[in-house]
Amino acid sequence: MQRVRSSFPEPIYIPVPHVERLTAEDQVRRIAVATVDAPTCICGVAIRVGTVGFAPTDLALYRLKIRERPHRYCTLSPWYVVEGGRFLDAEDWKQQPFSTLLLRQHVKPSMD
Repeated sequence: MQRVRSSFPEPIYIPVPHVERLTAEDQVRRIAVATVDAPTCICGVAIRVGTVGFAPTDLALYRLKIRERPHRYCTLSPWYVVEGGRFLDAEDWKQQPFSTLLLRQHVKPSMD
């Protein structure tokens, strides 16, 4: 499925407090979100929805809920990972040549 990209620059979101990377073993369910332009102003929350693999060192997947106005949030459609101290679109991240982990399909092990 192809996503439509906007011609407007997308803000770069960062976790608050600052963390370089969030993995499966970190067990962080929710974390505050800010933008690089205003790192002290919380603009939303990231909610953990899974991991990119089964190992404890695999990255955690997050959905971002960004505040549009008081008591109203917008859920961003892509899943995100925290790598390098910022939220990256998981689909873009897995296509980067420097990523050491790739998104894997969750396959149930066979009992043979």
